[in-house]
Amino acid sequence: MPSRSKKKKKGKFTGIDLKFVKAKLATLQQANRFREAIVYAYYNYLTLVQGYYNIARRPGQTAREFAMDLVKQVKLAPQIIYPFTTLYEEARFGRHQIDANKYSEALQLFLSLHDLIMGGPKQVG
Repeated sequence: MPSRSKKKKKGKFTGIDLKFVKAKLATLQQANRFREAIVYAYYNYLTLVQGYYNIARRPGQTAREFAMDLVKQVKLAPQIIYPFTTLYEEARFGRHQIDANKYSEALQLFLSLHDLIMGGPKQVG
């Protein structure tokens, strides 16, 4: 039965509403709320990973540890996932100013991860 439910879940996952996510990110960007925008992008990335691969972040597991697990288990490209995770960590836990450049970098990495996860075969970095 577990394989049936796992197969069912993967088959039903259709992704996130990227149009809605982009609109919300644009609103946050226009309000210069770059820190919140990066964190929001990261949480949508978690939704993608958990829905598509059926892998959840374990309680107590850091974002960095989860990223390393994804690189090992599902072969997500480290050159995309590690910089995105670093930007998330800076936005979520850092105290320094997050500017438009960091937000733009995070947005591009998020969109690349979205396309990599939803756009077909998984690539090894």
